[in-house]
Amino acid sequence: MRDGAASIFVGLASLRPKPLAAILALTLLVGASVAAAATGLVGPRGVRFISEEVILRVVEPGRTLDVEGRYQLRNEGLLPLSMPIRFPIAPGGRAQVTKLEVNGQPLELEIDQRQIRFAVPLGARSTSILSVSYEQLVQERTGRYVTTTVRDWGRPLEEARFRLELPQGCRLGESTLPFDRTGSEVVLRPFWPERDVSFSWRCPETE
Repeated sequence: MRDGAASIFVGLASLRPKPLAAILALTLLVGASVAAAATGLVGPRGVRFISEEVILRVVEPGRTLDVEGRYQLRNEGLLPLSMPIRFPIAPGGRAQVTKLEVNGQPLELEIDQRQIRFAVPLGARSTSILSVSYEQLVQERTGRYVTTTVRDWGRPLEEARFRLELPQGCRLGESTLPFDRTGSEVVLRPFWPERDVSFSWRCPETE
């Protein structure tokens, strides 16, 4: 039962940043877990993905899923670096990015048809917190958060923390994580997912 939402992949493409302030009407895969094209015990260019903390908040009426993700990254190298990231887009409901920061500082990004791209500055021998938040319309009462890309880093996360928040009166249907019927927090140590986090919910008018 180790699963998750929209994945973040390390990419080496050049960036032509656009301000986050622009309204982003995107089609995103629900959820996001940092991932990298890496092998061995340490991520690309000496960067480790240590932990993730994700809130999956269901909003009714309107049927949206609000996702708040905090990802802990560690640069083990002796020099600071700027690590390009691509946040892949998949078919689904329209979404708006509401927050993109590292250590509280806003990041600029570029959008194309398949992904959001940005660069994360990482200090030498230091730990940084990448924060990504967005809200997405969903067609059905189902959500998905991709975590299997964690395996691209070559080692488990030290910890993954997932919190599901359901509106009052709504109940959890099926889930790949052991949330309770009204939503709860699940902590996994270590975290080495074999499948993504997915879940469904029911509200009074459908029961």
